[in-house]
Formats: sequence, C-alpha cells, structure tokens
Amino acid sequence: MHVMFKMLMVYFLAAATALGAALPASDTAIIADGDPSNATSLARRWVGGTCSFHAKIDQTCYQKFLGSKPKHWTDLTFTKGILDGAGNEIPKLRFSESWNAKNPVKGTRFAVTDVFDIVTGDRMSIGGFADKVLLLFKWYEWKDNKGGMHEKMTYEYGCQWDEDVHKSDAKCGGWCDRGAWDKAKWPCDGVDKRTHEMDCYFKC
Repeated sequence: MHVMFKMLMVYFLAAATALGAALPASDTAIIADGDPSNATSLARRWVGGTCSFHAKIDQTCYQKFLGSKPKHWTDLTFTKGILDGAGNEIPKLRFSESWNAKNPVKGTRFAVTDVFDIVTGDRMSIGGFADKVLLLFKWYEWKDNKGGMHEKMTYEYGCQWDEDVHKSDAKCGGWCDRGAWDKAKWPCDGVDKRTHEMDCYFKC
C-alpha cells in the first residue's frame, strides 16, 4: 500500500511538471492586468503593442423649428470594440466616468453596441487596461471668426492625439485614418443626418 502511494505521488508530480512546461512563459509571468477581478488569472487578457479601434460618428438633426436655433446630436460608437496588438477585442473593459443619462453608467461593462453622446463636449473614458491607464476621448465643436463651423475628435492613452493626426505625423504613437463625412453639409443645414468613420491606433 505504501509503495502504491509513492507511485501515485510520482505520477501526479510528473503530470504537474509537464502542464507547467506546456504553458507559454508570458502566461505564467503576467498575473495581474490592471483589473482586480483578474488578479488570480494565469493569463493576461490581451496582447500589447499597437492597439486599435474603429469609430463611427453620427450627427443627427433634432431641432430645426422656424425661429429657433438648429440643434443636433453627435454620437460616437466603437463598432468593433477596442482591439489589442494581435487584433483581438480586449475583454472586460469598463466605463471609468459617469456622464449624462444618455450614456452608460460608470463601472458598467463596455460593449460594441454602446453609443456615446459626445456633442456636450464632456471628456469620457474607458478603463480596465494594464497599469490602470484610461482611454480618454472628447469631441470639440467651434465657430471661427467668420462664422464657419469646425469639429474634431480627440483621444488620449498615455499621450494625446486627434482624428486628423496621420501615421507619418504621430509623435507619441497615436494616429488615425480618418474618413470624410458622407455629406458635406452640417445637420439641419440641408441634411438630417451625416456620418464619418475612422480607424485609430495607439501604443498599448
């Protein structure tokens, strides 16, 4: 009986050693990834390098009554989620700031179906990345001294960039391939809705 017990112990130790050897080194080296709920995970949830996202901005006219100032919504959607350096969606990201009632509640899980009301100009953020760095984003609209309207989407992840920064001009690792508006006119000025999209990249 004692000999049988020793043989079983040797078998289990050998199996455990083989399993440990089969695990990739990166999986065993990285335990915590910035999310306390994953502190005991054996594998990092995402791969670093150059992360990316596809963003879609929609502007919709909702007020153009005679005698009143035209108003429009501006909404942002990350249609494919936030992708890691290997092109896979980073899981378990969460909203890190609380915004108006139209936007998700602070602390809830981020999803590709979420629509952000950005016309207010509030700075918004998504967390859950390594080292507790936030992905920040903010929309600007302004008039020049001739009354011309302008707008710009800005992002920040360790450094700040905007949608008009091209790869060749990227000074801190953030840049975008920005598409044009499908309609040149502003909403309520001859069109009810217009859209433009972009692919953006950042070091992560």
